[in-house]
Amino acid sequence: MQIEAPLPSERVVPSAPFTITGIDFAGPVNIRCLKPRDTAYIALFTCATTRALHIELVSDLTTDKFLLALHRFVGRRGLPNTIYTDNATTFHAANKELILLWQTLSSAKTQQYYAQNGITWRFIAPRAAWWGGWWERLIGDLTPLLLLIVSLLEEHIAAELGWLRSESV
Repeated sequence: MQIEAPLPSERVVPSAPFTITGIDFAGPVNIRCLKPRDTAYIALFTCATTRALHIELVSDLTTDKFLLALHRFVGRRGLPNTIYTDNATTFHAANKELILLWQTLSSAKTQQYYAQNGITWRFIAPRAAWWGGWWERLIGDLTPLLLLIVSLLEEHIAAELGWLRSESV
């Protein structure tokens, strides 16, 4: 029988939700806003101990938009002690959007915000993508659910509009 290594203490010691948070981005996703089709990204904040999720929609991957999403997260869930995210080497292998995301996360403005608020930012070990599995997996689980919800809402809205049109005739 193989003995497994213990989980990190940050994942098993009881703490307030979102004290230890993993952040990842999904997208781009197409949304309908001011333009017929616009692009946005989903910022997914995951609690390490409870697996609770906080989802923010960001219009792009700039530093300012990321900080606004982080401010909204902190305003609703409280200030995390530690934030985990992917390591830069995983971003280099990805497309342009993820490279832009890495620049956002490593910018001086973002680092200043963390220092002023006592947040520790930790990147997972290079070439160890499995270590971030506790937040990475939720992206894969969340995407089909969001697509289902959006399609159901579109069907409901279309049905309501059809009902309203037939009533006005």
